[in-house]
Amino acid sequence: MAVVRRIGGGVLLWLLLCVLLPLNGERLDDGPYAEGLLVAGLVLAVAVGLRRAAPLASLVLAAGVLAVDPWLAGPFVVLSFLAGRSAQRPRPALWTYGALAAGAPGLAFLSAVLRGTDRWVAYSATS
Repeated sequence: MAVVRRIGGGVLLWLLLCVLLPLNGERLDDGPYAEGLLVAGLVLAVAVGLRRAAPLASLVLAAGVLAVDPWLAGPFVVLSFLAGRSAQRPRPALWTYGALAAGAPGLAFLSAVLRGTDRWVAYSATS
């Protein structure tokens, strides 16, 4: 029964995170953006599946979704909270958060340049 409850909780968490994805609703008519949301939903499914066994890996996956588009910050915030709550020792979590904080603006900037979007908005949203 505990396994069913754990899986059900994971599925509910994944659904909540997927609801948080399309916060930039004005772009939902854009075909590639909607396809990107589907890919982000699949990445979040893996992140939710890993959140108990490897909470920091789950956080890194959510940060990858955030690096693609700064509007996808909702799932990162939720998984960040859960990773911080379930970390056994604070030092690995602090190193992971530090590495993400140091690398996120650069990744968002690089992603915006490669996709041809407004790089200053991406950079200022993550710095």
